[in-house]
Amino acid sequence: GLLLGLISVATFGNVSSVGASVDREASSIALLYRSVSSYPEPLRGEVQYLLRDYTQYVINKDWPAHSEGKIWNGGDLRLQVIQQKLLSLQPLDHTQSLLQEQSIKYFGELNDARQQRLTGVNTSIPGVLWYVVAIGAFINILLIWLLDMRFTLHMILGGIISFFLGVMIFLIAAMDRPLQGNVRVSPDAYKVMYGLVMQWDET
Repeated sequence: GLLLGLISVATFGNVSSVGASVDREASSIALLYRSVSSYPEPLRGEVQYLLRDYTQYVINKDWPAHSEGKIWNGGDLRLQVIQQKLLSLQPLDHTQSLLQEQSIKYFGELNDARQQRLTGVNTSIPGVLWYVVAIGAFINILLIWLLDMRFTLHMILGGIISFFLGVMIFLIAAMDRPLQGNVRVSPDAYKVMYGLVMQWDET
C-alpha cells in the first residue's frame, strides 16, 4: 500500500510537471508574440506568422504524435527559423536593442519549456516497479486468505483489499505516461492562447 501510494504520487508529479511545461511554453509564445509586435515591418509580420504556424503545428501535429510516443522535428525546424529572424534585426537605436534582447529572452524560455515538454513523451514508471507492484498485490491477497476467519469475512475483506489495489493500479497505469493514454496533458493551453492572442492576426 505504501509503495502504491508513493508511485501514484510520483506519476501525478510527472503529469503536473509536464502540464506546467506546457503552460510555460504557451505563455512564452504569447509573450514573444507580443514582444515582436513592436518590430519593424516586414520582420514583425514574418515572425508573428512563424509563431502562429509553430503553435498550429504543436496543436495539430505534435500532440497526435506525442499520443503515439513519437517526437517529430518539425517544431525544432520552425524554432530555428524564428531564432534566425529574431537575430536578423539590426537595432537602429537603444529601444530596438532592448526589444531584441527581450525577444531573445522569451525565445529562450520558449525553447526550454519545449524541451521539458518533449521529455514527457517517454516519461514512465520503470518496468521493474510494475513487477514489484504485481508481486506485492498477490502477497497482500494471499496474506488475507491466510487469516483464520469465516469464509464470508474472507470474501468481504479480500474483495475490499482487491478493489482498493485494483483502483490504485488503474490510477497509476492511467497517469503513467503524461502525454499518452486517457489521462494525459491536453493542448488546451495552446488553443486558448492562440484564440486570445493570435487568431485576430490570421488575415
